Amino acid sequence: MKRLLLILILTFSFQSWSAADDIRDFEIEGMSIGDSLLSYVLEKEIKNNLAPYYKDKDYSSFLVYKNKGSYKLKHYDHFIVSFKTSDSKYKIIGLSGVIWHKKTIKNCYKQMKLVISDISQVLPKIIPKKIKTIDSQHGVNTYSRFDFKSGNSVTIQCTDYDDKYEFTDHLRVTSDTIEFLEWIRVKAYK
Repeated sequence: MKRLLLILILTFSFQSWSAADDIRDFEIEGMSIGDSLLSYVLEKEIKNNLAPYYKDKDYSSFLVYKNKGSYKLKHYDHFIVSFKTSDSKYKIIGLSGVIWHKKTIKNCYKQMKLVISDISQVLPKIIPKKIKTIDSQHGVNTYSRFDFKSGNSVTIQCTDYDDKYEFTDHLRVTSDTIEFLEWIRVKAYK
């Protein structure tokens, strides 16, 4: 029953993507690339919930957890919204929804395939990059990516952390602009 409910939730959460030709047409948890984060939460809440991820401060990320804060998550356990730090309008340039998989990574892989299939049906013109697995210093990342001609992308990823780490395995659905992706690759952690 839980599996059926999860499939229905994921299917309905991607319905707004059905006519997407541009990444701004996508919604994750009701937000889209290009929206102002201020349309959803107060500036004070944004400033009080910034992620400590990046060494470079050109961009920032606002964190939302299920059942915490004024923005209520419907489909994800954790949500990350990224924007240019100097932007007083907090224009969204990256969105990432996370569903925790505490008991078994196998469920994450099943869910990932369902999400990829759903997105493939609504984006028939964009062929996803095949599922790839990369070993990292913390575990294994398995992902597939839908690349728009603009360079923007939607990525679906399962992360299976090594048992020696206290991180929780998870499914992540991410929508990013090319601008943010390039910054992550080149400057964010240096």
